[in-house]
Amino acid sequence: MGRPPCPGVTSEDGRKINPHTPLERLSDGCPGGWYRSRFVWSLDRYFRLRVEGGQRVPNPLLDRCGDEFVIACERIYLQEQERAVAYRLEQMK
Repeated sequence: MGRPPCPGVTSEDGRKINPHTPLERLSDGCPGGWYRSRFVWSLDRYFRLRVEGGQRVPNPLLDRCGDEFVIACERIYLQEQERAVAYRLEQMK
């Protein structure tokens, strides 16, 4: 657990990031384990970065990709990322 934050990012959702104490709860099992697998890392270069407010930065590799499987995986990844952000914000209330 505790995937290192992106370089230059020191806070997330208004909370300071400490890679040794991640925002993921141990009671959830290993919720971050799925995004550290080799399969997900092979698709990582296609993912669009999420910026403040939920907007996404365009990714030329994804824009030029014609592989329907990669596009579907990217869509699922983004949906799960948004679901996780919503869950975390709900827990912070």
